[in-house]
Amino acid sequence: MLILAVILAVMQATLPIPRKATHNQASQTAKEHSKADASQQNAAVTISPAASPSTPQGKEATTTESQKNAEETIRVRELPTVTVKAGMDWWNRAYVLLTAALVIVGIFGVRYARRSLRAIESQGMVMEGQLAAMKAQLSQMENAGQQTERLIEQSAKGATAAKESADALINSERAWVMVDVELRDKGVYQSTDNNITRRFTMIDAKVICTNEGKAVAWITQKSSFFGVLNELPHEFNELRLQSFHREPEPLAPGDVSEFNVHFLTAGYRGDGGSLLVFYGAVKYRDSFKENCETRFGYMVNIDNRLERIPGYPEYNKAT
Repeated sequence: MLILAVILAVMQATLPIPRKATHNQASQTAKEHSKADASQQNAAVTISPAASPSTPQGKEATTTESQKNAEETIRVRELPTVTVKAGMDWWNRAYVLLTAALVIVGIFGVRYARRSLRAIESQGMVMEGQLAAMKAQLSQMENAGQQTERLIEQSAKGATAAKESADALINSERAWVMVDVELRDKGVYQSTDNNITRRFTMIDAKVICTNEGKAVAWITQKSSFFGVLNELPHEFNELRLQSFHREPEPLAPGDVSEFNVHFLTAGYRGDGGSLLVFYGAVKYRDSFKENCETRFGYMVNIDNRLERIPGYPEYNKAT
């Protein structure tokens, strides 16, 4: 901005005005010019008295004098001084003052711009420092987050281990009712009626419950299902079960409870399916757990003997 102001001032400057002559020089020059003019006038109008216009001799003298006057050379030693008056002095002064003011403003503008630039640079340095600090804080937060995640993971593992330990302790001290099924004298048998609408299959069995735990068990329900199926679902279905004992029954550790059951199902093996099954559940509670259950599942083989159902873990489990 400063350089631009200087260039504008130089381009718009006025041409120098010729200097005025001093008062002494002007008066001396005027005197010399007045003397020269007077001598020329005297030479031009002076006529010799000896010469008379009526005589030829006077004419010759006049002619000779005129030729002398005509042949003389006037020498000008110094040109006359021309005085030029500056009619717009106030405008030139104002222009110079305004140009100087513009230069001063340009100088202050450059200084202010440099100061602003330095302030911006300092702010940029401060922001860079803040950014570096934020990056460091972010890195620390990420490390803290990773440590927190590790702590949470370790805490979760610790909680899982504690729960497993508590469950193991409870399981070692709770009641465990195991269920077995044995056929009685009649076992599994079919009717002798040849009419297919009157044929049936019956089971005569004994359900044995044994408390193999360390706490007293209270049996709340015993239920089972006996029937001919074409396919056994993998999921244990309680909707088919029929309750055969609903009275609360205490069972101390090591005690055994037996209950005889007789169930009848329509048809023979092969009439409605090829699989003859007998399965059920015994529900109980103890001082550690409210809802405990033991499931049992058997299939009747071709010799009318009971076997645990293989490949179906949901039908033989204890919880």
